[in-house]
Amino acid sequence: MIRPIAVRPPVNKLIIAALVLVVSSMQLAAAAAPAQTRAGEILATVEELGDKTPRGLFDELGQLGTAQAFMALERSVGELKNEWSKRAAFKAFRHFLDDPELGPKAIATTKRYARGGDAKDARAAAGALADFGPRAYDALYEVARGGRDDQARASALRGVLPDLAERSDMAALELVLDGEPCHLGEGASTTHGVHTTEYRNASPDGPCRFLVLVDTSRC
Repeated sequence: MIRPIAVRPPVNKLIIAALVLVVSSMQLAAAAAPAQTRAGEILATVEELGDKTPRGLFDELGQLGTAQAFMALERSVGELKNEWSKRAAFKAFRHFLDDPELGPKAIATTKRYARGGDAKDARAAAGALADFGPRAYDALYEVARGGRDDQARASALRGVLPDLAERSDMAALELVLDGEPCHLGEGASTTHGVHTTEYRNASPDGPCRFLVLVDTSRC
């Protein structure tokens, strides 16, 4: 019986393979280091300039896409006083949405501020969250139902308008009218809080069709 002879790769090929692995690891580490350094630089700029920080820097933080950049972006919010500067920072969280780990965290973080008691934070966060798309619908409904600031809740409703139009049910009507549905006649309209809404055929037994849903906080 002839036994197969084990063939070992030449030593020089093993050395080359090992070197390739080492170089690849070094390249990955080198790529991560500048991103981490840049995130720190941008945060330092925000801490120095505050609301005068160029808004493009917030997007740059988001585009870095690292955990360090995420933390720097959240810390940046606390350094800002102006609502529109805060909104620019919150909007930059959208760059993390495709990340399986940081995406849900970006939505949860923005939702937490949107539901909070600080009016500027809540309005800025809700306005940004409304532009996150269908992935943020659950969070937006939570803000619309439980947010402390009326304008933040109105912004959250704006974000779920496509979904509300598809639903067209009494539960959606109750949400828009802050839990106080009223039965309207043909072509009637009502104003409630910061929302102006017009319905047709609204009844407890049948569907209602949304005709107009206006976020008056933006008028």
